[in-house]
Amino acid sequence: MYYAQSATDLQSPMVVCLTESGSSARYVAKYKPSMPVVTITPDEQTARQCQVSRALYPVVAPRGTEDALLKVAIEIGMKEQWLEKGDPVVMVSGMNHGVSGSTNTLRILDA
Repeated sequence: MYYAQSATDLQSPMVVCLTESGSSARYVAKYKPSMPVVTITPDEQTARQCQVSRALYPVVAPRGTEDALLKVAIEIGMKEQWLEKGDPVVMVSGMNHGVSGSTNTLRILDA
């Protein structure tokens, strides 16, 4: 819930969720955010499962660094006109990349 409150307080137009299993993204969707949640996952099945959750926009991308995946999400946000340069973006991820169930990081960045 901390991410939803942070995104609302900052008036962030988009949340980015890096997920392996999709459980983090579904947890974000549980709180019915008013902004789109770009869900980056390396697994096609996870992306398909995320399509049924409200506000989630799943994207399949190969595993990479957190910064590279964030760049992909920001490009999508700009393309879809959810973001403008300089907008705050809330990102939810885990420190142990590639390990399901390790979501423990909230980052706030500028687009």
